[in-house]
Amino acid sequence: MEAARAEFALRRLLVGLLDSQYAELIAAGRGTDQLIDDCRALVDVNIALEGSERAKARNLLADMKRLNTTRNRLVHSILAIDQSPGAPEDSPQVTALYSKHRRPDLSQTITLDAAQQVPKELRQVGDALLLWTFANLPAATRQQVLPPQ
Repeated sequence: MEAARAEFALRRLLVGLLDSQYAELIAAGRGTDQLIDDCRALVDVNIALEGSERAKARNLLADMKRLNTTRNRLVHSILAIDQSPGAPEDSPQVTALYSKHRRPDLSQTITLDAAQQVPKELRQVGDALLLWTFANLPAATRQQVLPPQ
């Protein structure tokens, strides 16, 4: 659910940055990673944004990229709970086994507490991004109406 909220915030940001009658259509076809990359590129070249606002947007997008990567590894990887001697008892470690295109399998270890923190942070960053978008990009608030099919 939090990932869907974050994706919504990214779509609104892309719509606001594009400021076109076709922006909704363009934003609709993109996944989260592509939305982040497209938004970052457009933030960098948007002449209407002041330096501090541009930096704020870039920081939020960097946080979103980091959290989305962690979330994807937790959701789409094979997970193993570390039950080896010396593993923390109060917050077990989870190891996510994942692969990247044309690379051998990799793993990432994360505590259960840290894993549970990911959706909370994703929600916070998504909400902050949405508020930033509405405050800085008026086009993001306009709803485009498509003609009947």
